[in-house]
Amino acid sequence: MVASNGSKGGLKGLAATVGTLFVVVCCVIVFVVSGMWSGVSDLANRIAPGYGGNGTTDVNAVPDAMRGTDATGRSLRSVLDELASTPTTGSMTPQQTESLRQALDKLDSQAAGDPAEATKTESLRQRLRSILNQQQAKQSVGKADTTDDAPEYTDVYGGDWSLAIADLDSLKIMKAKPQGYDRDKRFLSSWGDAEIEGCDAKQNKATTRDLILRRDLKDTKLDKYCRVVSGTLDDPYTGRTIDFTRGKHSADVQIDHRVSLVEAWALGADEWTDEQRNRFANDPAELVASDGPANMEKSGGFDFDAKSDPVWLPSNKAYVCPYLASRVSVKKTYGLGVTKEEKAQTERKLQSCIAG
Repeated sequence: MVASNGSKGGLKGLAATVGTLFVVVCCVIVFVVSGMWSGVSDLANRIAPGYGGNGTTDVNAVPDAMRGTDATGRSLRSVLDELASTPTTGSMTPQQTESLRQALDKLDSQAAGDPAEATKTESLRQRLRSILNQQQAKQSVGKADTTDDAPEYTDVYGGDWSLAIADLDSLKIMKAKPQGYDRDKRFLSSWGDAEIEGCDAKQNKATTRDLILRRDLKDTKLDKYCRVVSGTLDDPYTGRTIDFTRGKHSADVQIDHRVSLVEAWALGADEWTDEQRNRFANDPAELVASDGPANMEKSGGFDFDAKSDPVWLPSNKAYVCPYLASRVSVKKTYGLGVTKEEKAQTERKLQSCIAG
């Protein structure tokens, strides 16, 4: 009997242990699942605040900030931990840059399919993209074959056109469907509100247009309402230098969508929500200040009836490759498709850029 009771006690103890382990495992699973996106989302506020925002590269402030719990969060944390161990110049190795790009791709892919997650991770993705752009631009130094007086144009791939081609290969090939497009009803009737650093928030009347003018023009001046009233544009589309003054000649400088709204509509945006289309229309990564007449000539920038080479190209040949690469980046970010003719043209041009 004593032995029997001991056996029962042992079984009860074993059952209690197994039960406890089961509860612990369940709690861990719940913790991980519930923390999946919260960890990544919190990353936005914990990455060194100045990195990519005000030009600082204090990567040594990054490691303690990493608290992501899901796979993407761990990937990002690993990349940035490696970055922090590099010299204080804040330079990534090409391998680290590629790892960060892949982690950002995961975030962009999930955001493209879920508006709620897109909003939740928008700040994080913008900051990481800024870090990635800085690193790619650094690594591209010396690659471009330009004359001393030729302007240098940067893009999200830092001049590494092979990366752009790799992203181009990942895009869905589809037939364009421009039917039903209406700019005002489907995208926007006016620019959205924008905040410009250093402006009085109470008097702010700046729009997305002012934000891009402030970014792309040199020697800009603002009025008391934070609107850009003057500046100088080195126009990427024509290579011209344009003196901009707000007022009668405001249209001398226009803000162009690299992937036009009608093209976006025809290649996937027709299935978006109004919120997604408005965000796309006001996304700085999709916008560029340009010569007004050149922008008007471009119009939709895509010939839907063309048997080949449907994409409009700027007359400034030095900007052709950055322009095409930026279009690839925008389409990848937003999950837009490409036509087979567009893909062939883009790949051919980018390959010629690699060949020099």
